[in-house]
Amino acid sequence: MFQEFSITIFRKTALQYWLIAAFGLESFCVTYGLKWHSIIPLLTIVYPITGLIIAIGWLLLPQATFSLRKSNTITVKSLKRRAIAILLKTIALIYFSIELFQATPLSIELADMLPIMKVMATRFYSGQLAHVYDKIPEIWGGIQPIYLPAMWMPFTVAVALQIDMRWVTVGGLFIGFSLFLTLIRPFKRPIPISILFTFTALFFWWLFKEDVYNFIPLTEEGIVIGYYSLLVLSLLNGNYWLIGFSIALCTLSRYAFIGWIPAFGIYLLWERKWLEMGKTVLGGFTTLFFLCIVPFGLKPLKLIAELPNEYINFSKRVWQDSGDFFYETMGFAKFFGPDRITLQHNLLVYLSFIIPILFIGICMVLKKKFKRHLHNIPLSSLKVSLVVFYNFIDVPYLYLFYTSSFISLLGLAYFVSVPNHHFNESLEG
Repeated sequence: MFQEFSITIFRKTALQYWLIAAFGLESFCVTYGLKWHSIIPLLTIVYPITGLIIAIGWLLLPQATFSLRKSNTITVKSLKRRAIAILLKTIALIYFSIELFQATPLSIELADMLPIMKVMATRFYSGQLAHVYDKIPEIWGGIQPIYLPAMWMPFTVAVALQIDMRWVTVGGLFIGFSLFLTLIRPFKRPIPISILFTFTALFFWWLFKEDVYNFIPLTEEGIVIGYYSLLVLSLLNGNYWLIGFSIALCTLSRYAFIGWIPAFGIYLLWERKWLEMGKTVLGGFTTLFFLCIVPFGLKPLKLIAELPNEYINFSKRVWQDSGDFFYETMGFAKFFGPDRITLQHNLLVYLSFIIPILFIGICMVLKKKFKRHLHNIPLSSLKVSLVVFYNFIDVPYLYLFYTSSFISLLGLAYFVSVPNHHFNESLEG
């Protein structure tokens, strides 16, 4: 009996190590692995596989019940340690960010996203609500801004304080890394957590020191990472008001997870979680109503609804002007090539909805037919949704992939901290 028990513990605990290894490989594919151009096609295949391994592995882990309100969840001593860690991380964020800002000026010639959002935020701050979505004459002769409110609104803070716009982007990363330090419990499982910390440190270093990819100086993706990190926290916590709020923020910024929303709705219906669904819908629509419809009407939603029709033409232009770009990053676009852009786009649209729904359906059938205890289905399906979307995306800019990395990082920060006895009890059902 002791031998059988030992084997069971080894196998089930080993799953956490496999998931950490999967995250290490997943992050390697979108960071240091890009330095070896000859292996990028191989990494393009490995990358989605590691994401799916993480998603499926979460199904076999204990049901997440994260809460800071429980007295036994976090001690005063642990809280002080986390506060010190967050402080040190903040100092590093500020120091590295200043270096990047000084080295890379903000200009439309390098990237026009932040300059466009600066104009939108300035109009909003000055009270010109009716003109926020007007064309911008000073950028490319009159560009039409299409960014949804949750993407550009945070930059109003930078406009009001008259500081560099990119500090808001850093603020989004601050949320992501702070939640990592909040979720993880380093003294509960020192060996696996030390490995995860190492991978996280390497990932952090890449984002701030490999400035050739300009993630911090030229993009707004830190905002998106902050929103999706909040969504992960809400799913781990099971707070459906917060889930609805987070879904709205993600939808009104980078809607890469759009196919997950109906899948999540099907899950709630299948589980007959009527009250939870009501909270989610009410929280989401309330946020959408006050953040978007009240100040701007339906114009932002109409603009974004028309945008997918432009993706194919945009992809064609990128292939024509800088086709080598597709072979220097992740994404299946390199395998489709410039002659199958329409096929790739159609697969992106349909699979983004079909795969998450199919994943949810398979999980629910397995639970019912085989009495298998599968947990964390919404979080796992969210990860699957992002894997599908980003790998089939028309133009796979590297900075887009880091949101999915943070989903993995935050999920593992929590699950690796689960004590062994809880882990084993949960898997034994």
